[in-house]
Amino acid sequence: AALAQGPGMRDVAHYPRQVADLMRLLRDELPEGHPLTGIRAQPRGESVPMPWLLGSSLDSANTAAEQGLPFSFAHFINDQWAGEAITLYRRLFRPSRWLDEPTVNVGVSAICAETDDEAERIAMSRWLWRLRNRQGLRIGVPPPDDPEAGRLSPPERDYIEYQKQSSVVGGPERLRDRLEALALELEVEEFVVVTITYSYEDRLRSYELLADEFGLSEANDDGKDGGDA
Repeated sequence: AALAQGPGMRDVAHYPRQVADLMRLLRDELPEGHPLTGIRAQPRGESVPMPWLLGSSLDSANTAAEQGLPFSFAHFINDQWAGEAITLYRRLFRPSRWLDEPTVNVGVSAICAETDDEAERIAMSRWLWRLRNRQGLRIGVPPPDDPEAGRLSPPERDYIEYQKQSSVVGGPERLRDRLEALALELEVEEFVVVTITYSYEDRLRSYELLADEFGLSEANDDGKDGGDA
């Protein structure tokens, strides 16, 4: 969409306008002559999905509030601004055709394993990956037992330690405690869980353990049997 409106529209200052244009596009309300007029998402459904704005800054919180959109704060990108951004969003929220009241969830990086130690071992893959990306090394997610983990410089170890503090990692009980504490701190009732692991099996098991700990597996089973979930 930004390219269709010219290279200058890629500047972040135009982001609120681009969000507004996307909302009009979803409702077929773009004016004649607009660069996006006539574009159709395919396949076309009978209704429009509820749009959520994912953001990790005060600016994105402000955009979601001004346009009356639900806001998903990316704690997995920027945990330090979570509380302030969510408070700002709730304070500045304007009702819209999408929502009458502010609606928030939080995206968290979470890895669950049978034990706290095993979860931290698995999580080292993501922490090393984030470190290398920060250093400009676009590599894939390394295995958790990558020998590089034992050859980190003091500043690199400090960054890994920061990643540990900003992630939710551990066995089922620790994860439940940390998520419930974070929910109280931010006054939210819903999380979107981001789980990045080297092994697909570890990722799947993490979701299974998390679902079991919060009773979501039983709810899903009831739904399959025709009961209320």
